[in-house]
Amino acid sequence: MDDGKPSLWFATMVGGTILLIGGSISIITIVIGLEQEGSWVISKLGGMLLCLTLILSTIVQIRYLSRLADWQTENNQPNLYAKFRMGVNSLFILFFAVVMLLIPFMGI
Repeated sequence: MDDGKPSLWFATMVGGTILLIGGSISIITIVIGLEQEGSWVISKLGGMLLCLTLILSTIVQIRYLSRLADWQTENNQPNLYAKFRMGVNSLFILFFAVVMLLIPFMGI
């Protein structure tokens, strides 16, 4: 019976797919950049792509948690835990965004 509750399975599959594809591409880019002499720019782009992948996957989780909190409110259930997780995930996004912006200035 469908009660309108957001699907954790769908959010997990979308987030996992983003992590799998983006993580694979970024790790390959980092390795290629480190193996070639003088191509540190490629390696740094791979690190930035990895941070962007983590940000996008966390946004999918926040979207699920937002819908879950709305559903819990409509059904008179407490939604404090969903809101807390949304706040923690937002801090993760902020951290990954700062790291992504600092990567060009870091030495390898």
